[in-house]
This record gives sequence, C-alpha cells and structure tokens, in this order.
Amino acid sequence: MPLRTREILELVAIWNDAETARRRDYHAYLAGKGGREDTFEEHLRKYGALIRTGELATPAEIRGLGDAVGSALPEELAEFYTTLGMLRGGGPAGELSIFSARELLRRMHDPEVPRYEAIVSPGLTRMMSACWGNDRFEFDPASGCISAAELAAIDDAYTCVGWVSSDPGLEGHTYVYFDREGRFGSLFYHQDGFDELHEDALVPMIESSPARRSLSEILLESLRPAGRRSNDDDEGAPGER
Repeated sequence: MPLRTREILELVAIWNDAETARRRDYHAYLAGKGGREDTFEEHLRKYGALIRTGELATPAEIRGLGDAVGSALPEELAEFYTTLGMLRGGGPAGELSIFSARELLRRMHDPEVPRYEAIVSPGLTRMMSACWGNDRFEFDPASGCISAAELAAIDDAYTCVGWVSSDPGLEGHTYVYFDREGRFGSLFYHQDGFDELHEDALVPMIESSPARRSLSEILLESLRPAGRRSNDDDEGAPGER
C-alpha cells in the first residue's frame, strides 16, 4: 500500500500555517508591549510548535533498521523514511515523535547517547519504556507487573516507530507499531493504567495481532483537526486508538 504522502503534507502545511499565524500575532502583541528584541523568525524557531519533516533515509539506513527489526521494513514505512523522513513537533492530536530512521539508529547504536535517550531495541515495550526515559518500573520484570517472557513475545511480534503525546497532561501516549505481517496499529498507554494495559491489551496481543490499519491512516488521524477525525479505530485489544 503506497504512503498517502500528498495528504499528509497537506495537513502538515495546514497545521504549520496556522501555528505560524498564531505565533506572528503573539509576537506582534509582545512587541507592542515593548521590550521585545527577538525577530519573529527567532521567536518562531524557539517557541513555534511546527511539524518538521526531513532526514530522509539512505538505502543503508533502511537496511540497518531492517536488521535491527529482524526483517525487511513494511513498504509503506520504507517509503515514509525516504519521502518524509520524520514527523516531529506539534500537531492537533498532540506532539508528534515519529522518528527518522537515522534518529532511531543513532539512539540504538551511538555509545554517546545518554541512557535516558537510548533505545535498546525498536520492540514495542522497549520503545514504550524509552518514551519515559527508560525509567518505567512497570516494564522491568523485577517489578512483578509483567514477565520477561511476555516482554520478549511482544517485542518479537511488534515494532514501534514512534508515538504521539495524546494526553493533555503528558501522562499518556499513543504508540504507533507494526506487526510481523507489516500491518499497523496504535496503542494508548497512560502512566496510571498499566494493569489495564497489561490485561486488556498486551496479553491478548501475544495471542493475536490487533493491527488492522495502514501507516497512512494512523498518521492522517493524528494530523486531522479533532472535528475531522474518523471513528474507524482498529478493531482489537482495548487500549487501541
């Protein structure tokens, strides 16, 4: 299935144009009060929640990420990495952290990356832990919340490519992943709901994959204004968004 690049870029442009206009108005308001010395371009660079693309992947980076996953990347994802590269920054559904292949490889392999930024592997639970600076005790088998066998089974079956900070309080994120068949899904986890996540989503995912969507559908859903989002979420485990 081809990536719906044009539609994605159109929504990115709509968001960025609106954010730029909002920041321009606010910068003018601050300048009118006096004492504002930075230019609008400096203000936008420091404070604007623009969505960034770029860091297009090379063939070697695509192969390297496939090696880390243990299989060839889904064609739609490989197209994303070579045409859009990444989606980072603000967005209607929350801050986007859909990383470039280069960023994922750097955080997995560069020994200079600090522990709180490191990615041990692109497996789903490892990435969920990485989202929290690798400091969520629930994903440590020693906590008794989940077993090592369960973690291994989930990370073997599902690969995460990033997340959206979809909770206004920044205590929950929607994780974007794909399964062994190259089908995509999304999974919401709030820091106070691990027991529900484990029982209602992660354990059933070991038995069968709930992924039913394309990467384009999930990305477009996160980029549409709230009133335009569809309700055709994945069928499958509770916690799916």
